[in-house]
Amino acid sequence: MISLQEYYTTNYTKCPKCEYFLCSWQDYAHTMHIFAGIAIPFYSFGFHCILFKTPKHMNNSKVSLLNFHFWSCLLDIIFSALVTPYLFLPALAGFSLGLLQFLEVPIKAQLWLFSFSMHAVYMSMTYLLETRHNSIQFNRFRITCKRFKTVYYSIRIMLAFIYSFTIIEFVPEDQETLYSKVLEKVPCPADDYFKAEEHFVLCDNEAHFKLLLTLVTIMGVSEGLQMMFFTTCCLYYLFYSTKQFTSKKTRQMQITFFRNIVLQISIPVLSFLPTNFVVTTSTLAEYNNQALINLFFIHMSLHGLLSTFVILFIHRPYREFILSFFMQTSSAASVKSIAKLTPIKVGQTCITI
Repeated sequence: MISLQEYYTTNYTKCPKCEYFLCSWQDYAHTMHIFAGIAIPFYSFGFHCILFKTPKHMNNSKVSLLNFHFWSCLLDIIFSALVTPYLFLPALAGFSLGLLQFLEVPIKAQLWLFSFSMHAVYMSMTYLLETRHNSIQFNRFRITCKRFKTVYYSIRIMLAFIYSFTIIEFVPEDQETLYSKVLEKVPCPADDYFKAEEHFVLCDNEAHFKLLLTLVTIMGVSEGLQMMFFTTCCLYYLFYSTKQFTSKKTRQMQITFFRNIVLQISIPVLSFLPTNFVVTTSTLAEYNNQALINLFFIHMSLHGLLSTFVILFIHRPYREFILSFFMQTSSAASVKSIAKLTPIKVGQTCITI
């Protein structure tokens, strides 16, 4: 088999060069890291609002909000700063450009951290809906038994560990040979393919790819069915079986909370689905467009920031806390302006401050 260096100096010279923005790893990595630097202060502010500005009537949702915000932000940081995967499609091969690679953390550990965090985000979305579902007092499907709830979430966490460990367990051992073999499937990858010091190949054959796709599908369908169940129960009791509500105000408050939760979880879904669709279709259709893949990965890495904005502005207590800053600034400016125009008489002289 021809070596990477030989291929680069012979066969690769006939390949067209990608000169668009985001084709090179420098453009991609710098963009991801800049967005991470911008986002972290907003993540911190979101934590502050949830921890210290959540009113008593939202205490039931505080833990689930905090859990969702934590995993969403952590996944973004992992994706954009800690791992920053640079993937070559249709082969599931690439290398890491993040801080963990700089610290020489093994590739398998980075892949496990990313896959587990991804699953944890899905679980946090389900937990949000389950909390809202449980808040409807006359809901016959409420999970009221603490022991059952503990077992239920323990099993889900255990399955998340099994899922993430299974993915890295099947990563092929002979990475060097496979990395060269990828060129048979992707004869003209981006120029950076030949310059990486350490790289990875997630799967080496079609059967392995189908296994990975099956695992991801099972995970997605499992969480999707649970979210669908909790959502259906909420819709039924909030909009159909409404006679048991003690007051219209209580029902309206429940509807508002439910609407806000649905809007929150729609952000990760709208971020993950397009990227997953592009990765899957590009792999199956054997289509290679490095700039497009990098663009969708950047789009996916922004879900935590967008989710933070949604949390801060759709929930009234957090929104009012933010608006209070502007109101205080506006009030201070008005007082200062009035003070400048207020005349003070000293003797017969009228002085305007």
